[in-house]
Amino acid sequence: MEQGRKSFTVEDQVHFARLSGDVNPMHMDANFARRTQMGAPVVHGVHGVLWALEEICRRESPDLNALKVNFSGPVYVGDAATAVLGKRSGSQLRVQVQVDGATATTITLGLGEPARGSVPVVSAPEGPNWPKEPIPLKLEEMRGRSGAIEFATSESEIAEAFPALSSCISPRRVAAVAALSRVVGMICPGMHSIFSGFSLAFTGDAAGNRLEYATTEIDERFRMVRLTVAGGGIEGELTALARIPPVAQPTIYEVAAAVAPTAYAGDAVLVVGGSRGLGEVTAKACAAGGARVFITYATGHTEANKVVEEIRAFGGECEALPLDVRGDVAAQLSRLPVAPSHLYYYATGPIAQRRTKLLSQEVLAEFMRFYATGFVETVEALRAMRADAQLNVFYPSSVAVNDTPKGWLEYAMAKAAGEIVCREIGTNLPNVRVLCARLPRILTDQTANVRATEAAPIIEVIMPIVRDLHEASR
Repeated sequence: MEQGRKSFTVEDQVHFARLSGDVNPMHMDANFARRTQMGAPVVHGVHGVLWALEEICRRESPDLNALKVNFSGPVYVGDAATAVLGKRSGSQLRVQVQVDGATATTITLGLGEPARGSVPVVSAPEGPNWPKEPIPLKLEEMRGRSGAIEFATSESEIAEAFPALSSCISPRRVAAVAALSRVVGMICPGMHSIFSGFSLAFTGDAAGNRLEYATTEIDERFRMVRLTVAGGGIEGELTALARIPPVAQPTIYEVAAAVAPTAYAGDAVLVVGGSRGLGEVTAKACAAGGARVFITYATGHTEANKVVEEIRAFGGECEALPLDVRGDVAAQLSRLPVAPSHLYYYATGPIAQRRTKLLSQEVLAEFMRFYATGFVETVEALRAMRADAQLNVFYPSSVAVNDTPKGWLEYAMAKAAGEIVCREIGTNLPNVRVLCARLPRILTDQTANVRATEAAPIIEVIMPIVRDLHEASR
C-alpha cells in the first residue's frame, strides 16, 4: 500500500546534510559523484529511511522498539521515490522505499515498548561539526577505529523536519539515527563508502546528544566494515562497504616512456571524453608523441583542465572544449580552430543504471545516443571539416557485447550497434578510416567496484591502438 511519494531535490540534500552532518560529496557534488560507481549524486540512505518512517507515522502512531534497514539500491537526486507499506507480521511491520517499482530500501520495524534502561556513552565526543570533510581512510586504517560524535543539530530542528516520527520515537532517537549517516559517510569508511544497512534496538535515552561508534570487523574480501553504535536511545550495528577510490590514471611521464617524442608530430587529435579514464590516457599518449590534442568534456571541466595543465607542463600541446553529444554536435565542434586528422571517441554516460525490467527502452535510448547516433554525428561533422583529407577514427567497443554482465544489456546492445555503425562508415563514407576494437575490462571510475577484480593495464591496451591508428595514416 503506497504511503507517500517524494522527489528528492538538491535543496533536500543540503538540508539533510546539515541535520546529519554528512556532507560526503557523493551526495552533494555531481562532478565527484560521476567518478563513483553510482555515476550521479545519490540521496542519503538514512534520509530516505527517515522520510519513509515519517510518512508511516503521519498516518498511524506505531510503538516502535527496533529498526532494521537494508539498502539494496540507490535513490538518485530527482528520482520519484515511493514509500510502500507491507503487511504486519506478528510484532513486525515492513516498509519499502521504491523507485520505478524497484526496491531501493527495505525497512523492518519492531513493534512494542523500547527496552528499559539506558546505554552508557563513555567516549569524549567530537563536536557537532567534526569532521568538516569526509575522512579518506584506507581499508587497513579502519580497523579498530572508535569514538563519539555530538549530534549535528538540535532536537527542535529534528522535530521540525520529522514531526510525526519524532512524536513516535522522540527527537533524540531521530537525531541518533540521522547521525548514522555521518558515521559511515564522514568517519568510517568515510569518503569512499557505501552504506549497506543497520540494525538497531531502541533503549532508554542515554545522557547527552551524542553517538558512540566502534569498528568491530573488517572483511577484506568484500571490503566490508561492521561497526557498533550506541547513544541517543539507540544501540546496534552498522554495515558498510569501502568503495575503491577514483582511479588515478598514469602520468604523462609514464605514458611518454612508451612513445617516441615525434611519433605523431603534425597530427591534430580530437579526444571526445578526454577528461578522465581511457580518453585521458589517449590524450597523454598522443601529446607525448608530438600531436596537437583537443580534449572534450561534458561536465568534467575541472578534470579536463588538469589534463591540459599536465600535458602543457610536459611540453605538449593540448586544449579543452565542452561537448555534449546529446546536443547539436556540429555546432559545438565548429569551435575547433583546426580540422582534426584523428578522432578517438570515448563519450559515455553513467554505465550503472537502475534495472526494473529485462530491457528498458529509456536506458537503451540514452546509450544509443552516446554510442551510436552521437558517434555518427561527430564523424560527419569532422568529415565536413576535413573536405577531401582522410579522417582516422577509433571507436572503443567492449567485450560486454559477447560477455554481458548482469544489468548491462542496454549498454551491450548500444555498443553492438556502434560496431555496425563503424562498419557502415568504413564502407560508405569516403576518406574515413575506422578502427574498432573490443576493449577488455580496464580499471576506470565506472568499472571499479567494491571487490578487487583483475583488469588489463591501461597503457598496454591503449598504446598499440594509438600506434596503429597513427602509423596507418602516414
